[in-house]
Amino acid sequence: MALDMKVRKTPEATVISCTGRLVFGDETAELRALVKEIIPEDPRIILDLSGVRDIDSGGVGTLVAVYSSAVNAGGELKLSNANQKVAQTLSITHLLGIIRAYERVEDALAAFRSDQPKRANAS
Repeated sequence: MALDMKVRKTPEATVISCTGRLVFGDETAELRALVKEIIPEDPRIILDLSGVRDIDSGGVGTLVAVYSSAVNAGGELKLSNANQKVAQTLSITHLLGIIRAYERVEDALAAFRSDQPKRANAS
């Protein structure tokens, strides 16, 4: 099953809702290509994983690559809505120590809102 991705732009970040499997192959290549398109416009990205039922090492590697691309562009990647199986994989691989994960997209958006005053003061 291919990875279906829907993009929604908000003032805080771009939300990519994913449905399917985040596994090595076309799925991860398509996610990387989509993020590469989005980052010049908005390097603040939320991956809504509510529809992702499985992730493998290729998917984990892709999340690391997407996170690095966002950070290098001055933004950040946040995750939301990971099911128990996906969250367990992210935890075992220690990815949750690097990429922040939230229960809901709204929580991740709120985190971006709370980060904005810090960025303004850092300038």
